[in-house]
Amino acid sequence: ITVPQESEIVSLLSAGTFFGALGSAPLGDLIGRRLGLIVSCLVFTFGVILQTAATAIPLFVAGRFFAGFGVGLVSALVPLFQSESAPKWIRGTIVGAYQLAITIGLFIAAIVDYATEGRQDSGSYRIPIAVQFAWSIILISGMLLLPETPRYHIKRGRPEQAAKSLSRLRRLDVDHPALVEELAEIQANYEYESSLGTAS
Repeated sequence: ITVPQESEIVSLLSAGTFFGALGSAPLGDLIGRRLGLIVSCLVFTFGVILQTAATAIPLFVAGRFFAGFGVGLVSALVPLFQSESAPKWIRGTIVGAYQLAITIGLFIAAIVDYATEGRQDSGSYRIPIAVQFAWSIILISGMLLLPETPRYHIKRGRPEQAAKSLSRLRRLDVDHPALVEELAEIQANYEYESSLGTAS
């Protein structure tokens, strides 16, 4: 493999991540934070499949772009989902823990890389790439269990579904005073932001 090819392989992941990050907000607003994360993971998984199956550089490079695009989508949608779902008192800690999880992921990636670098077959690159399937499956599984964010339902004009979503997240009855108060606060915040005008 030549130096220009190495540069192409490395840079296309970053290019995909850039475009994914740009597309994350429109995707999250269009189909929801929860479904947006599931779609993002599927895009990432598609990229991982291409890279794992690749026997030549063009397919590998295409896989790098799609994987990067999925990472870009996820990297913006996860903190959005967390901040719109978590209670106020722990919101900052949860979003901060996301960065800690990224650091732990980098550490695990380094361990897998060092463990496979001595292999003389395609497993030297296929194994580290294929390990990424695990994280995608974990995130998709979690999203299948969690409800859509209450704020997204409010934004879409669905207060009843917002109440049900918040009820599941807080494990409180829909008519519980604390839940009613939090839902009213979400509604008021959204109405205030809407009164400032639309964002492009």
